[in-house]
Amino acid sequence: NTGTITSTTFTTSASNQDDEDDNNDIISKACYRKERPTADFRGTSMYASVRVHQLKDYCPRDDIWSLLYVFCDLVGGGLPWMSHAASRDRTACQTMKERIHGLEPFGDGEIR
Repeated sequence: NTGTITSTTFTTSASNQDDEDDNNDIISKACYRKERPTADFRGTSMYASVRVHQLKDYCPRDDIWSLLYVFCDLVGGGLPWMSHAASRDRTACQTMKERIHGLEPFGDGEIR
């Protein structure tokens, strides 16, 4: 049976038709919720994404940024905002990340 993939499903339903109906119900009910205009800060300043620092709603892309920061920390031996994170200066971490990402506000307050 080389090259054959088998799958085992554990279920408590009486029939396979019930399983399919349950799966379809779950899929039809699954959806992303609408982004909130603001959200509380979650995480640590060291690895939080710029969006989380800006108090925007958390989403999967923020997880990717956090993972990238962890990898950079491990490979590079630290991150540029490490001292600010250690002193719990969240605003300084946010400013430094925005500057590095090219999101620093211009004189008129616009971010381009």
